[in-house]
Amino acid sequence: MPNDPFVDVAALASLGPIRYLDARDQATFEGRHAPGAVRVPVDEWDKAAKAAGVGLDRTAYWDRALGSLGVDPSAVAVTYDGGQMTNAARVWFILQYFGVKAVILNGGWPALSAVAGLPAGAGPAQGPFHAVPGSGSVGLIDRETLKRQLDGAAHVFDTRTRAEFTGEDARNRARSGHLPGARHLSHVDLLDNGVVRPALALRSML
Repeated sequence: MPNDPFVDVAALASLGPIRYLDARDQATFEGRHAPGAVRVPVDEWDKAAKAAGVGLDRTAYWDRALGSLGVDPSAVAVTYDGGQMTNAARVWFILQYFGVKAVILNGGWPALSAVAGLPAGAGPAQGPFHAVPGSGSVGLIDRETLKRQLDGAAHVFDTRTRAEFTGEDARNRARSGHLPGARHLSHVDLLDNGVVRPALALRSML
């Protein structure tokens, strides 16, 4: 299992059994998708993660949600979207948070669809899924802890648009702007020609 959260199409065959998770909309998914792929309802997941009655600590919802995808502990989940890699990253984060082995397909569907002879996706897991919050390699921080670290103890990067960062675009929210001390690094700038920039370039930007 690679440490890099991104995987190139050429490296898929080296991962062993994989389970394709498609983070595009239903119509696009039905048009064409990776062999054996299952669609992830990203908007539903996003709402559930933010809902007071669910969040990421109420495991009953996530047992069902991840179980319905057929994720298997023995297979690597390969998430992809239309190429922006934002929805795929959301899916990857949740999978990782619950301890599922997962990677993001660098370049998304455009990169995937350009290659013939893709590795076939593994079938769905046969048993139920049991979500264990915080068992993976990524984590969460609560608001109060973050507040205490805004004096320089934490490096905060704001990946939204420049207009959102400055407060010019409030997106119909009551408050706009950014956290004190946050640095702006738009997710768009992390990409070059539809793929994530090499690690050396990202390190330099950070």
